[in-house]
Amino acid sequence: MKPRSIFTFDGFLICALAFGLGGALLPGKSQPSKLRGVDLSYANLYQANLAGADLEGATLAGALLAGASLRSARLRGADLRNTALDHADLQGADLEGAVYNGDTSWPAGYDPEAAGARLQTGSPPGYYRIIRRGRTVTNRAREGA
Repeated sequence: MKPRSIFTFDGFLICALAFGLGGALLPGKSQPSKLRGVDLSYANLYQANLAGADLEGATLAGALLAGASLRSARLRGADLRNTALDHADLQGADLEGAVYNGDTSWPAGYDPEAAGARLQTGSPPGYYRIIRRGRTVTNRAREGA
C-alpha cells in the first residue's frame, strides 16, 4: 500500500496510509500532544506514551493501544470501537462521551462506564473484530472497505 501523505508529528515523520496511520508506531514522548479530532484508525500505538495527550473527538477505532500510557489523557468523545487497550495505563484519563463496543478490550478490572464512556453496538464502517492469538493482538480491515 502506498502512503497517501507524509506529515510530521512532534518531530517524527509519519506516513498516513489508507486507514489513518495504519501501522505507524509513535515513539515515547516527553510532552503532551494536541491530537484533537485526529483519525488514528488502525494505528499501531503499542506501548506509545500519550500521557496527557488531548485526543478529544479522535477516531481510534481498531487502533492497537495495548500497553500504551494514556495517563491523564483527554479522550472525550473519542471513538474506541474495536480498540485494543489491554494493559494500557488509563489512570486519570477522561473518557466522558467516548464510545466503545463489545470488541473493545480494556485493562483487567477497568470500568469504562465509570470513566464516562458509553457502550455502542456494532462496529465502525470498514472494520471487523480484533483477532487475538495468544498474547498477540492484530487488527485487520475488511478488503474493499
